[in-house]
This record gives sequence, structure tokens and C-alpha cells, in this order.
Amino acid sequence: MKARHHALSIATFAGLLTASGFVSVGAQPVRQPPRPDTPRLMVQVFGSQDKIAGPQTSDALRERMIRAFPSRVLWVFGKEDVVGTL
Repeated sequence: MKARHHALSIATFAGLLTASGFVSVGAQPVRQPPRPDTPRLMVQVFGSQDKIAGPQTSDALRERMIRAFPSRVLWVFGKEDVVGTL
């Protein structure tokens, strides 16, 4: 139940980001190295009955957050980093 609530909260956050216009769909992020004091965020791989929907959703959210937040404000770990950690 807790994991489902967490996934729902993140999905809601992603929807709000998209609706608010912070996310530019066509923009390619310029990823500069984060500062030592930059907050870091790792988007977990979402669980789902459908083995494809969960990972695709987490990838989409991760990419949108990377585009929405400059790397000096919030460092969102990329898919390669997440896979390497797991």
C-alpha cells in the first residue's frame, strides 16, 4: 500500500510539472556536473502488473525531471546510473 501511494504521489507530481509548463518536451537538457551541495534524486523503477508499463513510466518521469530541473538545482540520476546501482 505504501509503495502504491508513493508511486501515485510521484505520478501526480509529474502530471503537475507537465501541466504547469515547467517541462519543455522538445528541449534537450544540458547536463553539467552537479555541485557538491546539489540535492540528488533517484527515480525508482515503478512496480506494475504489466512488466513494461512500470519501467516505461519511471523512465518517462526521470527524463521529464531531467529536462525540468537544471543539473545545478537538482541532479536527477539518469537511467544508466540507476541500472548500474541496481
